[in-house]
Amino acid sequence: MIKKADRSINNVKPYINPSDFYADSSEKTNINWVCYKYATYISEYMDDSIIKKLLKAGIKNNNVSIFCVQYSKSMKKDIIRMIADEPIDIFRGDKIIREIFPTIRKNLIDAISFATANAWDKLLSDSTGTIIKCISDINGKTYLFDYPNTK
Repeated sequence: MIKKADRSINNVKPYINPSDFYADSSEKTNINWVCYKYATYISEYMDDSIIKKLLKAGIKNNNVSIFCVQYSKSMKKDIIRMIADEPIDIFRGDKIIREIFPTIRKNLIDAISFATANAWDKLLSDSTGTIIKCISDINGKTYLFDYPNTK
């Protein structure tokens, strides 16, 4: 089974599409851009060992990318609270992971949780200037979706 997962791993590497975060140009907002960038960082931290375990647990190929998008979108309110340095429900992330992947075990939930936390830290350390600009007008329009590789 693990050999099958090894062969399949190249097909499962998550790809996050910027258009998953807006339906039209009116939704090209700062908060949606922050969610997009967060999802890209989550996908970077979903390493091969996590992906292999997800494959072994029966998670289908595209679900890793879908998870990154769904997780970051569902954390939107928490992202706003974290940016504003307000308290958040620290167990909410685990609940979201359980909702998206209801069949996985606790140790894999913990690994994914750790990946999302590392992704958040990396996002903040890599993008501080841009994040600060986004904080000042979280619902404001942004050009960053037009240049998705911008940090």
